[in-house]
Amino acid sequence: KSIDGQFYTIMEYLEGENLSIYTRTDARLSIKRVYQVAKEILSALVAMQSLEQPILHRDVKPQNIVWDNEQRFVLIDFNVASFAKDNNDFVGTNPYLAPDLIIDGTKIKWDTSADTFA
Repeated sequence: KSIDGQFYTIMEYLEGENLSIYTRTDARLSIKRVYQVAKEILSALVAMQSLEQPILHRDVKPQNIVWDNEQRFVLIDFNVASFAKDNNDFVGTNPYLAPDLIIDGTKIKWDTSADTFA
């Protein structure tokens, strides 16, 4: 959460599973829920990227999205997030890395399109 230009972490208990079950099994989300997850996660990314110092999550993937009480979808796990766009660390998870941002297989030219791609 941003207050007076400062970024603060707010921890919240989430009750639910991450979305990896929908990539590992035959389980499926309804089209209504697919729309909801897209809308809520993209809204979170827009908010993060609209800050004075944009935040890049850098590891958006089903395992990092929790369906909290089957009501809302929440992006979690900011351990590799970065403020710096000029950070070229090779972090994240294949196949969720934008291939056009990978430099010679060892670095990533991070920008806001990376999270949107994932």
